[in-house]
Amino acid sequence: MRDVRAVRCLHVTRYVHATRYVHVVRFVHVRRYVHAVRYVHAMRYVHATRYVHAARHVREARAG
Repeated sequence: MRDVRAVRCLHVTRYVHATRYVHVVRFVHVRRYVHAVRYVHAMRYVHATRYVHAARHVREARAG
């Protein structure tokens, strides 16, 4: 009986470790994905504002 309990305990700990590992990996992937998306949005925003500013300058230069 002891052996069976020990084996069961081992399986449970292995399962817990495996699920924890999966959760950690998912968490890391999600964090990376979120950071990447934020970075892309920030870059787009920067490019857009730069483009708007440049267009404004061009318009002003043409008008003036």
